Amino acid sequence: MTSRKRKNPDDDGEGGEGDVSITYDLFVTPSTSKKQSTRGLKRSKDISEEGEKCPASLPSLAAEEASESSPVLRRSKRLSYPEVIEDLDVFATPPPTDKKKARGRPRKSQDRDGRSSSKVKARKLSPTDSKPSPTIFDIPQLAMERVLDLLDVKGIEALGQTCSFFDELICGNYITTLNFPFDESFVEAIYSTMSLDKKPLLRLVCNKSKAFINDQNVDSSKKSSSLNAMRNASIQKIVSTACPETIEYLVYSQFSFLSLNQLRELDLRPEVLNSRLINYESSKTLDNYKQLDMTILKNLQLADGLKNLTKLDIVLDNSFYADECLDNLPNLRELGIVMCGKTGLNKYQVIADYISRLESIVRKVKVSTLKLHIVSETKKAVVKVLKNSYIEKLIVTGPCTFNAIPVMDNLKEIEVQVNPPAENNEDCCSYFKAKAGDRKTHRPGLCVINIGAAYEHCPKLEKFMGHNLAELPLRAKDRSQSQLTFKIWNTRMKKYFHEDYAKSGGTLDFKAWSKTRWLNKKPNVPSRVGRGRVSVALYDHLFKPNPS
Repeated sequence: MTSRKRKNPDDDGEGGEGDVSITYDLFVTPSTSKKQSTRGLKRSKDISEEGEKCPASLPSLAAEEASESSPVLRRSKRLSYPEVIEDLDVFATPPPTDKKKARGRPRKSQDRDGRSSSKVKARKLSPTDSKPSPTIFDIPQLAMERVLDLLDVKGIEALGQTCSFFDELICGNYITTLNFPFDESFVEAIYSTMSLDKKPLLRLVCNKSKAFINDQNVDSSKKSSSLNAMRNASIQKIVSTACPETIEYLVYSQFSFLSLNQLRELDLRPEVLNSRLINYESSKTLDNYKQLDMTILKNLQLADGLKNLTKLDIVLDNSFYADECLDNLPNLRELGIVMCGKTGLNKYQVIADYISRLESIVRKVKVSTLKLHIVSETKKAVVKVLKNSYIEKLIVTGPCTFNAIPVMDNLKEIEVQVNPPAENNEDCCSYFKAKAGDRKTHRPGLCVINIGAAYEHCPKLEKFMGHNLAELPLRAKDRSQSQLTFKIWNTRMKKYFHEDYAKSGGTLDFKAWSKTRWLNKKPNVPSRVGRGRVSVALYDHLFKPNPS
């Protein structure tokens, strides 16, 4: 509401300077209410009437009353300074609306890009994404121990060389590999230290090395005086000349320095082991080797060091002394047998003392990988049945006349390692009845292992000597191998291996190659395996004499 002062026109008409009446015109602005405007009109009328009645000598009093009665603008009670709001997150910026988007149909690519960019911004602002992603070093201790259990010792040693974390975890808590009897480096480490910390040993190697303990190529100033006093001494020489009591005391005394309850791998193979060692080494040396291995296994069994063993490599002869020890290996996964059989035996002795015991060991072990290394044996055309329901991988190294037939339900891979062809054109194949001019190359499928056993005795076999048998059409369309006859199966296998023979430089045609270098009939598997073959061999030896 506003007011304006103006003179009365009647007073101007008289032309005098007498009494002056003042009139206030009230104007109601649109923002004022109706009640306020009517109240102001009434008030202005009263003032004008009073002005007419008042004498002229009191103009100032009338003016004062008029000014007091005029409406006064009130100050607002609102604070001029707003309160500070601490929690500004309550008034978050609302999401953008679609009102300002361009008209027309939006493109899908732009829509997706917009959504993806908004998601990326949201991810960057979220506090959870600011944490670093977990690494292999954040794995719990129990999980890390489980990972180490799945690796062999060579893999653990390789893992320990990757970074300082695994070096401290592995090499700081374990002794990964140790030679037995103790070699020069370990003896010197014991000699130079003031205290011993018995760390768990993971792998024990007894290779009967012929190397001198006091290596002459190493600077003598870096060795102790006691070690420099030793001359021409080697582990092989010490073992071969020792008596059984000395060997037992040597094993007992040195095992007292070791923690063997977590031992995983045991390797008892000599450093040099071939047919020459069997023929030219003295019988006392071989007997002492066996005595040392037997003493090691006995002490490990007494110290409860065989329960965690996962890999074992051992040398056996016709005595098969480790037959009982294999029953105390619940966690064994890989077994390697180096066979040093006797030569010059008759057929009955071969079956009773050698083949039957070998078949019994193969049948009783519960491992996934079996390695057989045949160093020497008596050459006889007798089938060796390797029967087992646990083995998945079979590796055989031996002469071409080994003549083994695997009967294994879970076998998936067979590796045959034979002597490679000589560079000076010497004969390398010694298969039965092989002609003199056909001994330059081996006969895959006949040498060492007869592939005919894979027809019905190895239903899961996939690889043989590097060949992928799973790609060959060796089964019927319904994948049941029993409906495929042996003749059809053998023909398909024959074609495949003849092609491989031709690619490797063979000159024989398919027909000539099939007669001399491939099986012609299904192999005959004996009904009895292991010690059950001894009675049959004895009967044949007594009542069916055979000069061979």
